Parts: sequence; C-alpha cells; structure tokens
Amino acid sequence: MTSPLGKRNRFLGEAPPLPELKANLQATWVRGNHSATFITRYIDEVEYDGYNWGGSFFDQFPYFTGFDISERDMLRPWTASDIAYNYRGLEVAGTDVNLTFGARNVFDRRPQRVNDFAGMESLLYDPRGRLLYGRITIDF
Repeated sequence: MTSPLGKRNRFLGEAPPLPELKANLQATWVRGNHSATFITRYIDEVEYDGYNWGGSFFDQFPYFTGFDISERDMLRPWTASDIAYNYRGLEVAGTDVNLTFGARNVFDRRPQRVNDFAGMESLLYDPRGRLLYGRITIDF
C-alpha cells in the first residue's frame, strides 16, 4: 500500500486529500479596546488523481475536457488570507457589546479548477471566494 500523504486520494475512500504541509500564520495587534488580526493559511500541492472525462458525452461541455496527466498532474499550492477588526467594551443599555468586521479570503483567491463535477477539490478549498462579514456579540 502506498502512502496517501501528498495525494488527492480520489480512489482511496479511507483517506481524504492530504497535502504534505498545511500551515497557518497569525498576527494580532491590540491597543485598548481595539484589535486587528491577520491570518494566512497555506495548503501544499497535492498529486491529482481525478477522473478522465473524455468521451463523446462530455464533448458537449467545454469545461470537461480529456484529462492529460502531463498537463494537470498536481493541484497547485494555495494560500488564502483573512483579516478582522474588533472593538470590545462598547456599553449599550447596561450590556457589553463587541463589534467585529472582517473578510475571509480577503484577496479573493480562487481554487484551481479540475475535471470533476464539483469543478474543484471541495475538501481542501473554499469555493465561495471573498466573504465579508460583521458580528455583534452582546454579553449580559
């Protein structure tokens, strides 16, 4: 049996895609009631062992082209960054209120497309692109 590490493991049901390296780097700044956080997430390349969508049925779909192992044998490394600002200690009607505003995947990195019905490796990458969010937390 071969190691599933560094492979997509499409035909091995016991293991999900397992990059050899995944890393997170976080930096946080705090001053009084203000704080900001920047997080970068890295996923190493993964050997692609997906389907070969050749054949006449798939010719009508321009995205599902025949699989050429020499052209697409790896899912490239991927990096995404998140940023958030938080204000703590706002008092409203006798309660403590915290406000957070942020963005996931702030640089809008898109995952590599693959010849699969999902169009991407959904267990490793987030298909939604940049997400902006706000959060209000009330402590009472």
